[in-house]
Amino acid sequence: MKALFRLNWQLVTHTRRNLWVILVVVLVAAGFVPAAQAQGLGDFTHSALMTKDTIKAAYQQVNRYVTPEQPQVRQTGQVLDQAWSAANVMYLGGAMDDAFNVRDGMTRLGAALVAGDRSGYPGLVELALPNRAAGRRLQLVSQWLIAQDQPVQRRVADSASALAQFVPLAMLCLPFLLVVVMADGWLTTARHASIQAAVPVGLPVQAAVALAVRSGLAVLAIAGAMGLVIGGGALVGGLGALRYPFTLSLGARLTAVPMWVNPVVLLTQTLLVSSFVGSLMLLLNSWCHNVWLGLVLGWGVVSVPLVFPAIAHWAWLPLAGLTPQAIMTGAVQNDGGNWALGLIGADGIMLLWSAGLLGWFAWRTQRLAR
Repeated sequence: MKALFRLNWQLVTHTRRNLWVILVVVLVAAGFVPAAQAQGLGDFTHSALMTKDTIKAAYQQVNRYVTPEQPQVRQTGQVLDQAWSAANVMYLGGAMDDAFNVRDGMTRLGAALVAGDRSGYPGLVELALPNRAAGRRLQLVSQWLIAQDQPVQRRVADSASALAQFVPLAMLCLPFLLVVVMADGWLTTARHASIQAAVPVGLPVQAAVALAVRSGLAVLAIAGAMGLVIGGGALVGGLGALRYPFTLSLGARLTAVPMWVNPVVLLTQTLLVSSFVGSLMLLLNSWCHNVWLGLVLGWGVVSVPLVFPAIAHWAWLPLAGLTPQAIMTGAVQNDGGNWALGLIGADGIMLLWSAGLLGWFAWRTQRLAR
């Protein structure tokens, strides 16, 4: 078994395609902090202004048509008025560096968004207002900040704030990077019958080892990238507030957890998503013996929840697990109306599919080997 692991590790680390992926990940991570600062990524005041303007546009749209005969529309106008007022307080607090008003505005805005989303905003034409999950996140973060007497993160200025912006980006790109790493999981072995014959274990075990080695490489690459981001942030402003809150949906409810949990979640998701993507690519390798065709097919599958997000709401499909950031924030659960589908549920479904795909692959390869 050690020889098998060693052989797969040599194959993975000497593949030019994987070396390019690692190089890109390293370059992006190394330049992330200066690029984020230059682009204003995570600028709290700018985000607050955009939220305020969006709510203002919705309020003006509804207020234009309010009449005494439309009590539900009047109620929508009142909720939006409260949200607009709270967003304005939050924005002005951010612009004037007033921590009290920022936290107060966040609390009030979160409550207004939750109430508005529950009502469905009758009388409002479709507009991209923050949903209930966004409102609940604001409430949880503001409650944490008030309890700990912490200021809000205003921009990328240290390791903690850099992580807060890097992890969502990494989770968005993760499935696509894993498709590249897993693209030839079985092709090398399939092309060389002598390798199969020389290894004293069955084909399913050989495939599992190939998957495990590539998953390990992905975890190491992501861990290294986070290390570079943390180091870059520390050079700019130190480690920062590693207990700064972010929200996480493990099950039916959002909860606030400290920022240091973020890297743990990202590495765990890397391992779990690797299991599904790796199983999928093994099965595709058994059908098409061209690595580039496999890449296209793999990217097509993992892009489905981004291109057609409604399909990811089908709980029995593993596609929701390919958008871990959207599940963490509660966006998938909110849009799909299924709040039981948190990270634990989505990952559990994805693992079941991974086992099924591996079983299908084992059955197919053993059948072809006869």
